[in-house]
Amino acid sequence: YLLAPYSVNSYLLDTKEGLIMIDTGYPKNAAVLAENIKKLGFDITDLKIIINTHYHLDHIGGNIYLREVSGAQVMIHEDAVSVLEKKYKNSETPGYYIVDRKLKDNEKITLGKITLEVLPTPGHCFAHTSLLTTIDGANGPCIAFFQGDALQFKATIPSFKGNCYPGVVEDYKKTIKFLKGLD
Repeated sequence: YLLAPYSVNSYLLDTKEGLIMIDTGYPKNAAVLAENIKKLGFDITDLKIIINTHYHLDHIGGNIYLREVSGAQVMIHEDAVSVLEKKYKNSETPGYYIVDRKLKDNEKITLGKITLEVLPTPGHCFAHTSLLTTIDGANGPCIAFFQGDALQFKATIPSFKGNCYPGVVEDYKKTIKFLKGLD
């Protein structure tokens, strides 16, 4: 399921043993996402796992609220944790740095009948990940790729300073080559 509001794509996967949410949008969207989960016929406590593709606020903003109301585990790439701690540990909203599981490149996350593979896709930011899985589609098995902002290239524009870091262009090149090689 693609959950609205659409300021950021938040995905919900029904594993039949619980729900996985990929990215939680801005803080202001969290209650709407929870309500939309209920409108789909699920209980908020069915949410077991929250995975963030990267550490930007528009992808982690709903973590605190959704973790609190559901009890879900929050997961993000291990390299993103230090950024979260530095940015949020002593801020007015310190809960953003709370992570229950630090993910590694190529790690697999399984809940019910869905297994997601964590793929390194830096460029938009240095600790960006994407997720790959096979799901049951209307016409049989279907490959699903959740890329967060991996293919958002505005970070390479010199005037856009928000995501620039040393090596950003090289990281994008590696990510594009990597993605081209996926089966």
